[in-house]
Amino acid sequence: MAFSLVDGGIFLTAPASFISAGESNEIILSYLCSKVGTYYIYKNSDTTGAGDIMLNIQSLIKFPVPLNTNVNINASDDEIDKDIFTSYGFTKDEILYINSQI
Repeated sequence: MAFSLVDGGIFLTAPASFISAGESNEIILSYLCSKVGTYYIYKNSDTTGAGDIMLNIQSLIKFPVPLNTNVNINASDDEIDKDIFTSYGFTKDEILYINSQI
């Protein structure tokens, strides 16, 4: 599973889904690419008969992203994950559980 931020004027030739969050695009991207995002998507998305994820807007629209967040989008992946765990108020046990599931 991969998510990317694409500048305007770029055309993609492969099938792709798009999310436009305006000024929040980078924050939304950080949450989707985080360990929390991976855990949530795998636990809440429909799957094919072979077990592959069928990622669609119905899966993503329910992904809860805190309104007031302090995520440093220029930080390392580990630091971003730490900021995101903090934004949800997860305990150490909850963080360990999420990390064990992905």
